[in-house]
Amino acid sequence: MGLTNTGRTFAWKVIAGYDAKYEEADNMKFNIYGRFQVEVRREDNCWQVYRIALGKRGRMNDVVIPSHLEEEEIVTYLDDIFHELAGIGQRVERVLP
Repeated sequence: MGLTNTGRTFAWKVIAGYDAKYEEADNMKFNIYGRFQVEVRREDNCWQVYRIALGKRGRMNDVVIPSHLEEEEIVTYLDDIFHELAGIGQRVERVLP
């Protein structure tokens, strides 16, 4: 369920033991197998990926997420493209605010 407020999309989320949160649906962070974090943002109807490290954020131009993917599908997509970095039992996880 999306709500619109001054042109930005918001959504109610219930994630693994957390109460429902009113959070921005177009800004997500993911932990890539405990090696690094990425931020995925919806910009101009496209998904943009940024690598986050010690107060810095750099665009990852070599990572392209198809614009038709829904927010819920992004964690699976990231796991598919980064799977060679995974160790046994590791997975891509969404970082909660």
